[in-house]
Amino acid sequence: AQGYLDAYRALGEEAYLAAGLRALDFIETEMADGPRLHRVWKAGQGARINGFLEDYAASIAALLAAHQATLAPRWLELAEARMAYVVEQFYDAAAGLFFYTHAQDAPLIARSKEVHDSVLPSGNSSLAHSALSLGQLLHREDWRALAARALSALLPALGRHTGGLAHWAALHLRHVFPDQEITLMG
Repeated sequence: AQGYLDAYRALGEEAYLAAGLRALDFIETEMADGPRLHRVWKAGQGARINGFLEDYAASIAALLAAHQATLAPRWLELAEARMAYVVEQFYDAAAGLFFYTHAQDAPLIARSKEVHDSVLPSGNSSLAHSALSLGQLLHREDWRALAARALSALLPALGRHTGGLAHWAALHLRHVFPDQEITLMG
Protein backbone atom coordinates (compact mmCIF):
# COMPACT_ATOMS: atom_id res chain seq x y z
CA ALA A 1 0.00 0.00 0.00
CA GLN A 2 2.69 2.49 0.98
CA GLY A 3 4.62 1.99 -2.26
CA TYR A 4 1.56 2.88 -4.33
CA LEU A 5 0.83 5.90 -2.14
CA ASP A 6 4.41 7.12 -2.35
CA ALA A 7 4.31 6.67 -6.14
CA TYR A 8 1.10 8.71 -6.25
CA ARG A 9 2.67 11.53 -4.24
CA ALA A 10 5.74 11.53 -6.51
CA LEU A 11 4.03 11.09 -9.89
CA GLY A 12 0.45 12.27 -9.37
CA GLU A 13 -1.02 9.16 -11.06
CA GLU A 14 -4.54 8.63 -9.70
CA ALA A 15 -4.30 4.88 -10.43
CA TYR A 16 -1.54 4.58 -7.83
CA LEU A 17 -3.65 6.37 -5.23
CA ALA A 18 -6.61 4.09 -5.96
CA ALA A 19 -4.44 0.96 -5.74
CA GLY A 20 -2.86 2.06 -2.46
CA LEU A 21 -6.22 2.87 -0.88
CA ARG A 22 -7.69 -0.45 -2.10
CA ALA A 23 -4.78 -2.28 -0.49
CA LEU A 24 -5.31 -0.42 2.78
CA ASP A 25 -9.05 -1.09 2.67
CA PHE A 26 -8.30 -4.81 2.24
CA ILE A 27 -5.91 -4.77 5.19
CA GLU A 28 -8.42 -2.94 7.39
CA THR A 29 -11.43 -5.09 6.43
CA GLU A 30 -9.82 -8.52 5.99
CA MET A 31 -6.57 -8.54 7.97
CA ALA A 32 -7.43 -6.37 10.98
CA ASP A 33 -9.69 -6.76 13.96
CA GLY A 34 -9.79 -3.16 15.18
CA PRO A 35 -6.19 -2.16 15.80
CA ARG A 36 -5.07 -5.81 15.94
CA LEU A 37 -3.49 -7.23 12.76
CA HIS A 38 -3.23 -10.75 11.43
CA ARG A 39 -0.35 -11.95 9.30
CA VAL A 40 -1.95 -14.51 6.96
CA TRP A 41 -5.17 -14.39 4.93
CA LYS A 42 -6.66 -17.10 2.75
CA ALA A 43 -9.89 -16.95 0.77
CA GLY A 44 -12.59 -18.88 2.57
CA GLN A 45 -10.61 -19.01 5.80
CA GLY A 46 -10.08 -15.35 6.54
CA ALA A 47 -7.19 -13.93 8.54
CA ARG A 48 -5.19 -15.84 11.12
CA ILE A 49 -1.87 -15.77 12.98
CA ASN A 50 -1.11 -12.67 15.01
CA GLY A 51 0.81 -10.00 13.15
CA PHE A 52 4.46 -9.45 13.98
CA LEU A 53 6.00 -6.08 14.75
CA GLU A 54 7.00 -5.50 11.11
CA ASP A 55 3.35 -5.96 10.04
CA TYR A 56 2.22 -3.26 12.42
CA ALA A 57 5.10 -0.97 11.46
CA ALA A 58 4.33 -1.30 7.74
CA SER A 59 0.61 -0.73 8.25
CA ILE A 60 1.13 2.40 10.35
CA ALA A 61 3.57 3.80 7.79
CA ALA A 62 1.03 3.07 5.03
CA LEU A 63 -1.78 4.70 7.01
CA LEU A 64 0.37 7.81 7.46
CA ALA A 65 1.13 7.79 3.71
CA ALA A 66 -2.61 7.56 2.98
CA HIS A 67 -3.26 10.50 5.29
CA GLN A 68 -0.53 12.53 3.57
CA ALA A 69 -1.92 11.69 0.14
CA THR A 70 -5.61 12.34 0.90
CA LEU A 71 -5.69 14.40 4.11
CA ALA A 72 -8.65 12.19 5.12
CA PRO A 73 -8.81 12.00 8.93
CA ARG A 74 -9.80 8.31 8.80
CA TRP A 75 -6.25 7.22 8.00
CA LEU A 76 -4.70 9.31 10.77
CA GLU A 77 -7.25 8.00 13.27
CA LEU A 78 -6.48 4.39 12.28
CA ALA A 79 -2.73 5.07 12.55
CA GLU A 80 -3.21 6.57 16.01
CA ALA A 81 -5.29 3.62 17.23
CA ARG A 82 -2.84 1.09 15.83
CA MET A 83 0.18 2.88 17.35
CA ALA A 84 -1.53 2.96 20.76
CA TYR A 85 -2.19 -0.78 20.43
CA VAL A 86 1.41 -1.50 19.43
CA VAL A 87 2.74 0.45 22.41
CA GLU A 88 0.40 -1.53 24.68
CA GLN A 89 1.17 -4.98 23.23
CA PHE A 90 4.77 -4.80 21.99
CA TYR A 91 6.65 -2.06 23.86
CA ASP A 92 9.39 -2.89 26.36
CA ALA A 93 9.65 0.25 28.48
CA ALA A 94 12.82 -0.98 30.19
CA ALA A 95 14.71 -1.21 26.88
CA GLY A 96 12.90 1.57 25.02
CA LEU A 97 12.29 -0.77 22.07
CA PHE A 98 9.54 -3.02 20.74
CA PHE A 99 9.40 -6.80 20.92
CA TYR A 100 9.02 -8.67 17.62
CA THR A 101 6.03 -10.69 18.84
CA HIS A 102 2.67 -9.80 20.36
CA ALA A 103 2.33 -9.95 24.15
CA GLN A 104 -0.51 -12.48 23.79
CA ASP A 105 1.44 -14.91 21.58
CA ALA A 106 2.54 -18.24 23.00
CA PRO A 107 5.48 -17.75 25.35
CA LEU A 108 8.91 -18.18 23.86
CA ILE A 109 12.20 -18.76 25.60
CA ALA A 110 12.84 -15.07 25.03
CA ARG A 111 10.93 -12.35 23.19
CA SER A 112 13.39 -10.80 20.76
CA LYS A 113 13.70 -7.25 19.49
CA GLU A 114 14.76 -6.76 15.86
CA VAL A 115 16.65 -3.51 15.33
CA HIS A 116 18.85 -4.05 12.29
CA ASP A 117 17.65 -2.66 8.98
CA SER A 118 18.17 -4.65 5.82
CA VAL A 119 16.47 -4.15 2.47
CA LEU A 120 13.43 -3.18 4.53
CA PRO A 121 13.62 -1.12 7.71
CA SER A 122 13.34 -3.03 10.96
CA GLY A 123 10.01 -2.88 12.74
CA ASN A 124 11.63 -0.88 15.53
CA SER A 125 13.15 1.79 13.27
CA SER A 126 9.96 2.09 11.22
CA LEU A 127 7.83 2.42 14.35
CA ALA A 128 10.21 5.01 15.78
CA HIS A 129 9.72 7.10 12.61
CA SER A 130 5.95 6.66 12.83
CA ALA A 131 5.92 7.53 16.53
CA LEU A 132 7.79 10.74 15.77
CA SER A 133 5.45 11.61 12.88
CA LEU A 134 2.31 10.83 14.87
CA GLY A 135 3.71 12.71 17.86
CA GLN A 136 4.16 15.78 15.69
CA LEU A 137 0.80 15.50 13.90
CA LEU A 138 -1.21 14.76 17.04
CA HIS A 139 0.87 16.78 19.53
CA ARG A 140 1.68 13.62 21.48
CA GLU A 141 4.84 14.32 23.44
CA ASP A 142 4.82 10.75 24.78
CA TRP A 143 5.21 9.36 21.25
CA ARG A 144 7.93 11.88 20.39
CA ALA A 145 9.73 10.81 23.55
CA LEU A 146 9.25 7.15 22.60
CA ALA A 147 10.98 7.79 19.26
CA ALA A 148 13.82 9.66 20.99
CA ARG A 149 14.24 6.86 23.55
CA ALA A 150 14.39 4.19 20.85
CA LEU A 151 16.96 6.22 18.94
CA SER A 152 19.07 6.74 22.06
CA ALA A 153 19.17 2.96 22.55
CA LEU A 154 20.77 2.60 19.10
CA LEU A 155 22.98 5.72 18.96
CA PRO A 156 26.10 3.98 20.34
CA ALA A 157 25.94 1.38 17.55
CA LEU A 158 25.00 3.85 14.82
CA GLY A 159 28.55 4.98 14.10
CA ARG A 160 29.89 1.43 13.96
CA HIS A 161 27.12 -0.30 11.97
CA THR A 162 25.63 2.32 9.66
CA GLY A 163 24.97 -0.20 6.88
CA GLY A 164 22.60 -2.17 9.08
CA LEU A 165 21.05 0.86 10.74
CA ALA A 166 20.26 3.13 7.79
CA HIS A 167 16.67 3.85 8.82
CA TRP A 168 17.91 4.67 12.31
CA ALA A 169 20.41 7.10 10.77
CA ALA A 170 17.54 8.78 8.93
CA LEU A 171 15.67 9.07 12.23
CA HIS A 172 18.76 10.61 13.80
CA LEU A 173 18.75 13.22 11.02
CA ARG A 174 15.11 14.00 11.79
CA HIS A 175 16.16 14.68 15.39
CA VAL A 176 19.19 16.77 14.48
CA PHE A 177 17.26 18.68 11.80
CA PRO A 178 13.64 18.56 13.02
CA ASP A 179 10.73 18.64 10.60
CA GLN A 180 9.38 22.12 10.10
CA GLU A 181 5.67 22.73 10.52
CA ILE A 182 3.90 25.28 8.38
CA THR A 183 0.31 26.30 9.07
CA LEU A 184 -1.72 27.96 6.36
CA MET A 185 -4.84 29.80 7.43
CA GLY A 186 -7.19 31.63 5.22
